[in-house]
Amino acid sequence: MKFGITTHYFRPFISKDDELFSGIKKAGYDCLDFSMYNKMFVPNPVFMEKREVWVNRFKSAKRIAEDNGLEIHQAHAIFPPDFTEAHTRDYCTDFEYDHYKKEIEAAALTGAKYLVVHHLKDAILASPDQKERTFAQNLVFYNKLMPYFEEFGIKLAIENLFSLGDSPTGYVKSNIATAEEVVEFIELLGEDKAVSCLDVGHMNMIGKDVTEAIYVLGNKLKVLHLHDNYGKGDLHLPPLYGNIDWNSMKKALDDVGYNGVYSMELDGIGRGKNLNKDIILRLAKQSLDTIKALWE
Repeated sequence: MKFGITTHYFRPFISKDDELFSGIKKAGYDCLDFSMYNKMFVPNPVFMEKREVWVNRFKSAKRIAEDNGLEIHQAHAIFPPDFTEAHTRDYCTDFEYDHYKKEIEAAALTGAKYLVVHHLKDAILASPDQKERTFAQNLVFYNKLMPYFEEFGIKLAIENLFSLGDSPTGYVKSNIATAEEVVEFIELLGEDKAVSCLDVGHMNMIGKDVTEAIYVLGNKLKVLHLHDNYGKGDLHLPPLYGNIDWNSMKKALDDVGYNGVYSMELDGIGRGKNLNKDIILRLAKQSLDTIKALWE
């Protein structure tokens, strides 16, 4: 059983890969979910440099990870797809497509097997009556990126998402949010082209049972984002801090034959105002110790 963790929420406290990866290894993790960005919603400035600069940067990340006994199993692209204007459009500009092309290559350079790329989900596409349009626009989006996934030998992972909207919690489901919708969309895109990244917190937020979702996703499920909440916000809490049934979830993962990395996306541990690098690494270790005590 391998455990991983996302990198971006450590970056405000630990910017250098050698220090960060060493700290993550000491906390007990085996794998990394490598963020292509250092700050959420903000493109990594390295991609504005000459190609040789960012190529060397991501080759170096792979080498440093290996030196620390870590595997970069998966990576996460910048989001939303219309990141220069953030959820105002249901299409991407040429600049955004070019940026994604670089990220796909960069993720492959780190050795990642999968790259999570969020789907288009602006206010128009989040409307329940716009499912057909949502699927159509996202087929255009992903198919334009697919030649680069194929060229660089890395797999696209489709994540179940939510959208901002008029509800008591301030969130509504997108049209690629339930397990059934993810399966339907992957089958339209082509089952050989993409896999499912199950974000258990997002599934819980829209009132869907995580365990049932796992059974629906079945062998399409290859990537996990593990975190907790109370179904009322995208809190990214450590395991057992919310109302997700972690034992039932693990049984379902075993039943469907999941053999990937149990990767945690604990953004919540990086949001405090009084944190430092020692505290955030300690919180990461505590989260891992909790899930190991429950599952191993």
